[in-house]
Amino acid sequence: MPLAALAWLFLVALLTLEFGPNLPKSTSGWLLFVIVGPPLYILAEAFVGWMFSSQHGYAISPRRFSLARLLIAGSVVLLRVVLVWLSS
Repeated sequence: MPLAALAWLFLVALLTLEFGPNLPKSTSGWLLFVIVGPPLYILAEAFVGWMFSSQHGYAISPRRFSLARLLIAGSVVLLRVVLVWLSS
């Protein structure tokens, strides 16, 4: 089995563990989960890494620790929690 297929299966297994009881119930849902899930997961990880990078932190405030950084990061996390809550 090629390395890319093993990596894909690893990501699907990781997503299965993360989504726990909210897994698809139908065959088409599972097919969509297996095909679309890993690319969306990789894009989300890249976006979060970009958003919380040191460059963006420095653009907000040049100090290593600042209230502005905390407020912006907290608002992003709160937005995510609200979106997950609304989608369930």
